Amino acid sequence: MGTMVTMSVLALLLAPLLAVPQARVDPRAIDLYNQGVQAMEAESFAAAEEHFRASLDVTPGLVEAHHGLGTALARQERWSEALVYFRSTVRLNPRLPDAYNNLGLAWMELESYDEAEAAFRKAAEVNPRDARAHYHLGNAYAARQRWSEAVDAYQQALAIHPGYVQARNNLGVARAQLGEAPSAISSYEAVLEARPDYAEARYNLGLAYADEGRWEESRQALLGALELKGDFFDARDALALAEVELLLWKDAVETNRTLLEERPGHVPAFHRLGLAYENLGLRGEAIETYRRLLEVVEDDYTASSRLPWLLDMEGRHEEAIAGYRRLSRHPDADPAEALYNVGRIHANRALNTTDGAVYKARWEAATAAYEEALALEPEHPSSLLGLGMATIGAGNFPKAAQIYRKLREIDESLAERLAELFRRNRVAVPK
Repeated sequence: MGTMVTMSVLALLLAPLLAVPQARVDPRAIDLYNQGVQAMEAESFAAAEEHFRASLDVTPGLVEAHHGLGTALARQERWSEALVYFRSTVRLNPRLPDAYNNLGLAWMELESYDEAEAAFRKAAEVNPRDARAHYHLGNAYAARQRWSEAVDAYQQALAIHPGYVQARNNLGVARAQLGEAPSAISSYEAVLEARPDYAEARYNLGLAYADEGRWEESRQALLGALELKGDFFDARDALALAEVELLLWKDAVETNRTLLEERPGHVPAFHRLGLAYENLGLRGEAIETYRRLLEVVEDDYTASSRLPWLLDMEGRHEEAIAGYRRLSRHPDADPAEALYNVGRIHANRALNTTDGAVYKARWEAATAAYEEALALEPEHPSSLLGLGMATIGAGNFPKAAQIYRKLREIDESLAERLAELFRRNRVAVPK
Protein backbone atom coordinates (compact mmCIF):
# COMPACT_ATOMS: atom_id res chain seq x y z
CA MET A 1 0.00 0.00 0.00
CA GLY A 2 1.09 3.56 -0.64
CA THR A 3 0.07 5.04 2.67
CA MET A 4 3.03 5.95 4.89
CA VAL A 5 3.43 4.01 8.09
CA THR A 6 3.85 5.69 11.45
CA MET A 7 7.32 5.47 12.95
CA SER A 8 7.26 6.36 16.65
CA VAL A 9 10.05 8.66 17.86
CA LEU A 10 10.85 9.25 21.51
CA ALA A 11 10.84 12.77 22.92
CA LEU A 12 14.19 14.38 23.54
CA LEU A 13 15.65 13.53 26.91
CA LEU A 14 15.71 16.18 29.61
CA ALA A 15 19.11 17.09 30.98
CA PRO A 16 19.74 15.74 34.50
CA LEU A 17 19.38 18.11 37.45
CA LEU A 18 22.61 18.89 39.26
CA ALA A 19 22.14 17.99 42.91
CA VAL A 20 25.34 19.45 44.38
CA PRO A 21 27.90 22.00 43.23
CA GLN A 22 30.80 20.57 41.23
CA ALA A 23 34.46 21.47 41.61
CA ARG A 24 35.49 24.65 39.82
CA VAL A 25 31.86 25.44 38.94
CA ASP A 26 30.49 28.77 40.06
CA PRO A 27 27.41 28.14 42.28
CA ARG A 28 25.58 30.80 40.29
CA ALA A 29 25.95 28.66 37.16
CA ILE A 30 24.45 25.68 38.98
CA ASP A 31 21.54 27.78 40.24
CA LEU A 32 20.84 29.13 36.76
CA TYR A 33 21.11 25.64 35.33
CA ASN A 34 18.60 24.31 37.87
CA GLN A 35 16.22 27.12 36.98
CA GLY A 36 16.57 26.00 33.36
CA VAL A 37 15.64 22.43 34.28
CA GLN A 38 12.58 23.67 36.18
CA ALA A 39 11.54 25.72 33.15
CA MET A 40 11.95 22.64 30.95
CA GLU A 41 9.73 20.63 33.28
CA ALA A 42 7.13 23.41 33.00
CA GLU A 43 7.56 23.30 29.18
CA SER A 44 8.70 26.93 29.17
CA PHE A 45 11.41 26.23 26.64
CA ALA A 46 12.29 29.82 25.73
CA ALA A 47 12.76 30.62 29.44
CA ALA A 48 14.84 27.46 29.87
CA GLU A 49 17.03 28.58 26.98
CA GLU A 50 17.68 31.91 28.72
CA HIS A 51 18.64 30.19 31.98
CA PHE A 52 20.99 27.73 30.30
CA ARG A 53 22.66 30.51 28.30
CA ALA A 54 23.09 32.53 31.48
CA SER A 55 24.61 29.48 33.19
CA LEU A 56 27.14 29.15 30.37
CA ASP A 57 27.97 32.84 30.60
CA VAL A 58 29.06 32.18 34.17
CA THR A 59 30.75 28.81 33.56
CA PRO A 60 31.32 28.15 29.83
CA GLY A 61 32.49 24.57 30.39
CA LEU A 62 29.45 23.31 32.33
CA VAL A 63 28.60 20.14 30.35
CA GLU A 64 25.07 19.84 31.69
CA ALA A 65 24.25 23.39 30.61
CA HIS A 66 25.48 22.66 27.09
CA HIS A 67 23.20 19.61 27.00
CA GLY A 68 20.32 21.52 28.56
CA LEU A 69 20.63 24.35 26.07
CA GLY A 70 20.68 21.90 23.17
CA THR A 71 17.54 20.24 24.55
CA ALA A 72 15.74 23.59 25.01
CA LEU A 73 16.57 24.60 21.45
CA ALA A 74 15.44 21.21 20.15
CA ARG A 75 12.12 21.59 21.97
CA GLN A 76 11.68 24.79 19.97
CA GLU A 77 12.53 22.85 16.80
CA ARG A 78 15.66 24.93 16.25
CA TRP A 79 17.58 21.86 15.22
CA SER A 80 20.65 23.40 13.65
CA GLU A 81 21.29 25.46 16.79
CA ALA A 82 20.59 22.46 19.02
CA LEU A 83 23.14 20.47 17.06
CA VAL A 84 25.89 22.92 18.05
CA TYR A 85 25.31 22.33 21.77
CA PHE A 86 24.83 18.57 21.55
CA ARG A 87 28.16 18.39 19.73
CA SER A 88 29.84 20.58 22.32
CA THR A 89 28.36 18.33 25.03
CA VAL A 90 29.92 15.14 23.67
CA ARG A 91 33.16 17.00 23.00
CA LEU A 92 33.31 18.03 26.67
CA ASN A 93 32.19 14.61 27.93
CA PRO A 94 32.39 11.72 25.40
CA ARG A 95 30.76 9.30 27.89
CA LEU A 96 27.21 10.70 27.90
CA PRO A 97 24.88 8.33 25.96
CA ASP A 98 21.92 10.70 26.35
CA ALA A 99 23.84 13.44 24.59
CA TYR A 100 24.70 11.11 21.68
CA ASN A 101 21.05 10.07 21.44
CA ASN A 102 19.94 13.70 21.29
CA LEU A 103 22.70 14.53 18.82
CA GLY A 104 21.41 11.72 16.62
CA LEU A 105 17.83 12.97 16.92
CA ALA A 106 18.91 16.43 15.80
CA TRP A 107 20.67 14.92 12.79
CA MET A 108 17.50 12.92 12.03
CA GLU A 109 15.39 16.07 12.03
CA LEU A 110 17.89 17.63 9.63
CA GLU A 111 17.64 14.49 7.44
CA SER A 112 21.36 13.79 7.86
CA TYR A 113 20.87 10.10 8.42
CA ASP A 114 24.48 8.94 8.11
CA GLU A 115 25.49 11.37 10.87
CA ALA A 116 22.47 10.27 12.94
CA GLU A 117 23.50 6.62 12.58
CA ALA A 118 27.03 7.45 13.76
CA ALA A 119 25.67 9.27 16.84
CA PHE A 120 23.34 6.43 17.80
CA ARG A 121 26.10 3.89 17.30
CA LYS A 122 28.28 5.93 19.67
CA ALA A 123 25.44 6.01 22.24
CA ALA A 124 25.21 2.21 22.05
CA GLU A 125 28.99 1.91 22.33
CA VAL A 126 29.06 4.10 25.46
CA ASN A 127 26.16 2.15 26.98
CA PRO A 128 25.43 -1.18 25.22
CA ARG A 129 22.35 -1.63 27.44
CA ASP A 130 20.76 1.60 26.23
CA ALA A 131 17.65 0.32 24.45
CA ARG A 132 16.90 3.83 23.18
CA ALA A 133 20.14 3.94 21.23
CA HIS A 134 19.30 0.71 19.38
CA TYR A 135 15.73 1.91 18.80
CA HIS A 136 16.90 5.23 17.36
CA LEU A 137 19.48 3.40 15.27
CA GLY A 138 16.64 1.34 13.82
CA ASN A 139 14.81 4.55 12.91
CA ALA A 140 17.93 5.87 11.18
CA TYR A 141 18.06 2.69 9.10
CA ALA A 142 14.32 2.90 8.37
CA ALA A 143 14.66 6.48 7.16
CA ARG A 144 16.95 5.15 4.40
CA GLN A 145 14.80 2.05 3.78
CA ARG A 146 17.47 -0.28 5.12
CA TRP A 147 14.76 -2.49 6.54
CA SER A 148 16.73 -5.63 7.40
CA GLU A 149 19.19 -3.60 9.46
CA ALA A 150 16.27 -1.78 11.08
CA VAL A 151 14.79 -5.14 12.11
CA ASP A 152 18.08 -6.13 13.78
CA ALA A 153 18.31 -2.82 15.64
CA TYR A 154 14.72 -2.98 16.92
CA GLN A 155 15.24 -6.58 18.03
CA GLN A 156 18.34 -5.50 19.98
CA ALA A 157 16.29 -2.79 21.68
CA LEU A 158 13.61 -5.34 22.58
CA ALA A 159 16.17 -7.82 23.88
CA ILE A 160 17.20 -5.15 26.38
CA HIS A 161 13.71 -3.82 27.08
CA PRO A 162 10.94 -6.31 26.04
CA GLY A 163 8.22 -3.83 26.97
CA TYR A 164 9.47 -1.14 24.57
CA VAL A 165 6.24 -0.73 22.60
CA GLN A 166 7.59 1.90 20.18
CA ALA A 167 10.38 -0.47 19.18
CA ARG A 168 7.94 -3.36 18.75
CA ASN A 169 5.62 -1.16 16.70
CA ASN A 170 8.47 -0.12 14.43
CA LEU A 171 9.68 -3.70 14.20
CA GLY A 172 6.26 -4.42 12.71
CA VAL A 173 6.69 -1.54 10.25
CA ALA A 174 10.06 -2.87 9.12
CA ARG A 175 8.69 -6.41 8.79
CA ALA A 176 5.80 -5.08 6.69
CA GLN A 177 8.21 -3.22 4.42
CA LEU A 178 10.09 -6.48 3.90
CA GLY A 179 6.85 -8.12 2.77
CA GLU A 180 6.50 -10.11 6.01
CA ALA A 181 2.91 -9.13 6.78
CA PRO A 182 2.17 -12.06 9.17
CA SER A 183 5.21 -11.17 11.31
CA ALA A 184 4.21 -7.50 11.21
CA ILE A 185 0.70 -8.40 12.38
CA SER A 186 2.15 -10.40 15.28
CA SER A 187 4.25 -7.39 16.31
CA TYR A 188 1.30 -5.00 16.24
CA GLU A 189 -0.93 -7.43 18.14
CA ALA A 190 1.74 -7.72 20.84
CA VAL A 191 1.92 -3.92 21.07
CA LEU A 192 -1.85 -3.63 21.41
CA GLU A 193 -1.96 -6.32 24.07
CA ALA A 194 0.38 -4.15 26.14
CA ARG A 195 -1.05 -0.79 25.01
CA PRO A 196 -4.65 -1.08 23.73
CA ASP A 197 -4.78 2.70 23.35
CA TYR A 198 -1.86 2.88 20.90
CA ALA A 199 -3.59 4.41 17.87
CA GLU A 200 -0.54 4.19 15.60
CA ALA A 201 -0.21 0.45 16.20
CA ARG A 202 -3.89 -0.05 15.33
CA TYR A 203 -3.37 1.94 12.17
CA ASN A 204 -0.30 -0.10 11.24
CA LEU A 205 -2.22 -3.29 11.98
CA GLY A 206 -4.89 -2.11 9.56
CA LEU A 207 -2.25 -1.57 6.87
CA ALA A 208 -0.77 -5.03 7.46
CA TYR A 209 -4.20 -6.66 7.18
CA ALA A 210 -4.72 -4.74 3.94
CA ASP A 211 -1.40 -6.06 2.61
CA GLU A 212 -2.81 -9.55 3.21
CA GLY A 213 -6.11 -8.69 1.49
CA ARG A 214 -7.95 -9.04 4.80
CA TRP A 215 -10.04 -5.96 4.14
CA GLU A 216 -12.74 -6.32 6.79
CA GLU A 217 -10.13 -6.87 9.51
CA SER A 218 -8.23 -3.90 8.11
CA ARG A 219 -11.38 -1.80 8.29
CA GLN A 220 -12.05 -2.75 11.89
CA ALA A 221 -8.47 -1.98 12.95
CA LEU A 222 -8.61 1.42 11.25
CA LEU A 223 -11.94 2.25 12.84
CA GLY A 224 -10.31 1.40 16.17
CA ALA A 225 -7.44 3.80 15.43
CA LEU A 226 -9.92 6.56 14.66
CA GLU A 227 -11.86 5.92 17.87
CA LEU A 228 -8.62 6.54 19.75
CA LYS A 229 -7.49 9.48 17.61
CA GLY A 230 -10.31 11.15 15.74
CA ASP A 231 -8.08 13.44 13.67
CA PHE A 232 -5.81 10.61 12.45
CA PHE A 233 -5.83 11.54 8.76
CA ASP A 234 -3.74 8.63 7.48
CA ALA A 235 -5.98 6.13 9.28
CA ARG A 236 -9.09 7.69 7.72
CA ASP A 237 -7.39 7.65 4.32
CA ALA A 238 -6.58 3.94 4.67
CA LEU A 239 -10.14 3.31 5.89
CA ALA A 240 -11.50 4.92 2.72
CA LEU A 241 -9.47 2.46 0.63
CA ALA A 242 -10.74 -0.50 2.67
CA GLU A 243 -14.33 0.66 2.16
CA VAL A 244 -13.78 0.82 -1.60
CA GLU A 245 -12.27 -2.67 -1.61
CA LEU A 246 -15.29 -3.91 0.38
CA LEU A 247 -17.69 -2.10 -2.01
CA LEU A 248 -19.12 -0.11 0.92
CA TRP A 249 -19.95 2.78 -1.37
CA LYS A 250 -22.11 4.84 1.00
CA ASP A 251 -19.48 4.59 3.73
CA ALA A 252 -16.81 5.49 1.16
CA VAL A 253 -18.73 8.63 0.22
CA GLU A 254 -18.87 9.83 3.83
CA THR A 255 -15.25 8.96 4.61
CA ASN A 256 -13.83 10.62 1.50
CA ARG A 257 -15.98 13.72 1.96
CA THR A 258 -14.58 14.01 5.49
CA LEU A 259 -11.04 13.64 4.11
CA LEU A 260 -11.68 16.45 1.63
CA GLU A 261 -13.03 18.68 4.37
CA GLU A 262 -9.74 18.16 6.23
CA ARG A 263 -7.53 18.42 3.12
CA PRO A 264 -9.37 19.95 0.16
CA GLY A 265 -6.59 19.04 -2.26
CA HIS A 266 -6.24 15.34 -1.37
CA VAL A 267 -6.33 13.72 -4.81
CA PRO A 268 -6.88 10.04 -3.80
CA ALA A 269 -10.03 11.07 -1.89
CA PHE A 270 -11.40 12.71 -5.04
CA HIS A 271 -10.71 9.53 -7.02
CA ARG A 272 -12.43 7.31 -4.47
CA LEU A 273 -15.35 9.69 -4.02
CA GLY A 274 -15.97 9.85 -7.76
CA LEU A 275 -15.80 6.06 -7.98
CA ALA A 276 -18.23 5.68 -5.07
CA TYR A 277 -20.73 8.07 -6.65
CA GLU A 278 -20.47 6.20 -9.95
CA ASN A 279 -21.18 2.88 -8.26
CA LEU A 280 -24.18 4.39 -6.46
CA GLY A 281 -25.51 5.58 -9.82
CA LEU A 282 -25.05 9.22 -8.80
CA ARG A 283 -23.50 10.39 -12.04
CA GLY A 284 -24.23 14.06 -11.43
CA GLU A 285 -22.34 13.96 -8.13
CA ALA A 286 -19.49 12.07 -9.78
CA ILE A 287 -19.28 14.71 -12.53
CA GLU A 288 -19.13 17.48 -9.94
CA THR A 289 -16.42 15.60 -8.01
CA TYR A 290 -14.22 15.18 -11.06
CA ARG A 291 -14.75 18.82 -12.06
CA ARG A 292 -13.62 19.90 -8.59
CA LEU A 293 -10.57 17.66 -8.90
CA LEU A 294 -9.60 19.26 -12.22
CA GLU A 295 -9.67 22.63 -10.46
CA VAL A 296 -7.07 21.21 -8.06
CA VAL A 297 -5.00 19.23 -10.57
CA GLU A 298 -5.67 20.47 -14.07
CA ASP A 299 -4.32 17.38 -15.83
CA ASP A 300 -5.46 14.62 -13.47
CA TYR A 301 -5.86 11.60 -15.72
CA THR A 302 -8.61 9.83 -13.78
CA ALA A 303 -10.83 12.89 -13.79
CA SER A 304 -9.96 13.75 -17.41
CA SER A 305 -10.91 10.27 -18.60
CA ARG A 306 -13.98 9.62 -16.44
CA LEU A 307 -15.61 13.01 -16.89
CA PRO A 308 -16.41 12.84 -20.64
CA TRP A 309 -17.75 9.29 -20.29
CA LEU A 310 -20.11 10.38 -17.52
CA LEU A 311 -21.18 13.48 -19.45
CA ASP A 312 -21.98 11.28 -22.44
CA MET A 313 -24.02 8.93 -20.24
CA GLU A 314 -25.96 11.92 -18.93
CA GLY A 315 -26.75 13.07 -22.46
CA ARG A 316 -24.52 16.14 -22.20
CA HIS A 317 -22.97 15.37 -25.56
CA GLU A 318 -21.32 18.67 -26.43
CA GLU A 319 -19.55 18.73 -23.05
CA ALA A 320 -18.54 15.10 -23.55
CA ILE A 321 -17.09 15.83 -27.00
CA ALA A 322 -15.10 18.75 -25.57
CA GLY A 323 -13.91 16.49 -22.74
CA TYR A 324 -12.71 13.78 -25.10
CA ARG A 325 -10.90 16.35 -27.22
CA ARG A 326 -9.11 17.61 -24.11
CA LEU A 327 -8.35 14.01 -23.18
CA SER A 328 -6.78 13.43 -26.61
CA ARG A 329 -4.13 16.00 -25.66
CA HIS A 330 -3.38 14.44 -22.25
CA PRO A 331 0.16 12.97 -22.08
CA ASP A 332 -1.07 9.75 -20.44
CA ALA A 333 -4.08 9.19 -22.71
CA ASP A 334 -4.46 7.17 -25.89
CA PRO A 335 -5.26 10.05 -28.27
CA ALA A 336 -6.66 7.79 -30.97
CA GLU A 337 -9.08 6.20 -28.51
CA ALA A 338 -10.19 9.62 -27.26
CA LEU A 339 -10.81 10.85 -30.82
CA TYR A 340 -12.66 7.62 -31.62
CA ASN A 341 -15.03 8.48 -28.78
CA VAL A 342 -15.59 11.92 -30.30
CA GLY A 343 -16.58 10.18 -33.51
CA ARG A 344 -18.75 7.65 -31.67
CA ILE A 345 -20.78 10.40 -29.98
CA HIS A 346 -21.30 12.23 -33.30
CA ALA A 347 -22.34 8.95 -34.93
CA ASN A 348 -24.81 8.06 -32.17
CA ARG A 349 -26.33 11.52 -32.41
CA ALA A 350 -26.66 11.12 -36.18
CA LEU A 351 -28.65 7.94 -35.65
CA ASN A 352 -31.00 9.75 -33.28
CA THR A 353 -32.15 12.55 -35.54
CA THR A 354 -34.76 12.69 -38.30
CA ASP A 355 -33.47 16.00 -39.64
CA GLY A 356 -31.66 15.26 -42.88
CA ALA A 357 -29.26 18.20 -42.70
CA VAL A 358 -28.38 17.47 -39.07
CA TYR A 359 -27.98 13.78 -39.91
CA LYS A 360 -25.49 14.62 -42.67
CA ALA A 361 -23.55 17.12 -40.53
CA ARG A 362 -23.19 14.68 -37.68
CA TRP A 363 -21.93 11.89 -39.91
CA GLU A 364 -19.42 14.32 -41.40
CA ALA A 365 -18.25 15.27 -37.91
CA ALA A 366 -17.98 11.59 -36.99
CA THR A 367 -16.00 10.89 -40.16
CA ALA A 368 -13.60 13.74 -39.42
CA ALA A 369 -13.00 12.49 -35.86
CA TYR A 370 -12.38 8.91 -36.99
CA GLU A 371 -9.96 10.15 -39.63
CA GLU A 372 -8.11 12.17 -36.99
CA ALA A 373 -7.79 9.05 -34.87
CA LEU A 374 -6.55 6.99 -37.81
CA ALA A 375 -4.02 9.64 -38.74
CA LEU A 376 -2.47 9.01 -35.34
CA GLU A 377 -2.95 5.23 -35.33
CA PRO A 378 -3.71 3.89 -38.82
CA GLU A 379 -4.81 0.47 -37.58
CA HIS A 380 -6.96 1.61 -34.67
CA PRO A 381 -9.72 -1.04 -34.90
CA SER A 382 -12.61 0.87 -33.34
CA SER A 383 -11.91 3.94 -35.46
CA LEU A 384 -11.78 1.82 -38.62
CA LEU A 385 -15.15 0.33 -37.72
CA GLY A 386 -16.56 3.77 -36.94
CA LEU A 387 -15.24 5.21 -40.20
CA GLY A 388 -16.68 2.27 -42.10
CA MET A 389 -20.09 2.84 -40.49
CA ALA A 390 -19.88 6.56 -41.26
CA THR A 391 -19.02 6.00 -44.91
CA ILE A 392 -21.89 3.52 -45.26
CA GLY A 393 -24.14 6.07 -43.59
CA ALA A 394 -23.00 8.60 -46.18
CA GLY A 395 -23.61 6.08 -48.97
CA ASN A 396 -19.93 5.83 -49.94
CA PHE A 397 -19.82 2.05 -50.34
CA PRO A 398 -16.57 1.84 -52.36
CA LYS A 399 -14.66 3.58 -49.56
CA ALA A 400 -16.47 1.43 -46.99
CA ALA A 401 -15.33 -1.66 -48.89
CA GLN A 402 -11.69 -0.56 -48.59
CA ILE A 403 -12.11 -0.03 -44.87
CA TYR A 404 -13.82 -3.42 -44.51
CA ARG A 405 -10.89 -5.22 -46.19
CA LYS A 406 -8.37 -3.48 -43.94
CA LEU A 407 -10.43 -4.15 -40.82
CA ARG A 408 -10.74 -7.83 -41.71
CA GLU A 409 -6.93 -8.10 -41.53
CA ILE A 410 -6.92 -6.60 -38.03
CA ASP A 411 -10.08 -7.80 -36.24
CA GLU A 412 -12.46 -10.36 -37.79
CA SER A 413 -15.22 -9.74 -35.23
CA LEU A 414 -15.32 -6.01 -35.93
CA ALA A 415 -15.16 -6.68 -39.66
CA GLU A 416 -18.24 -8.87 -39.32
CA ARG A 417 -20.15 -5.99 -37.69
CA LEU A 418 -19.35 -3.86 -40.71
CA ALA A 419 -20.36 -6.69 -43.03
CA GLU A 420 -23.75 -6.78 -41.34
CA LEU A 421 -24.25 -3.11 -42.24
CA PHE A 422 -23.56 -3.90 -45.89
CA ARG A 423 -26.24 -6.61 -45.75
CA ARG A 424 -28.77 -4.28 -44.10
CA ASN A 425 -28.21 -1.81 -46.90
CA ARG A 426 -28.63 -4.65 -49.44
CA VAL A 427 -25.08 -4.24 -50.67
CA ALA A 428 -22.84 -7.23 -51.31
CA VAL A 429 -20.20 -7.78 -48.65
CA PRO A 430 -16.80 -7.02 -50.23
CA LYS A 431 -14.45 -9.92 -50.95
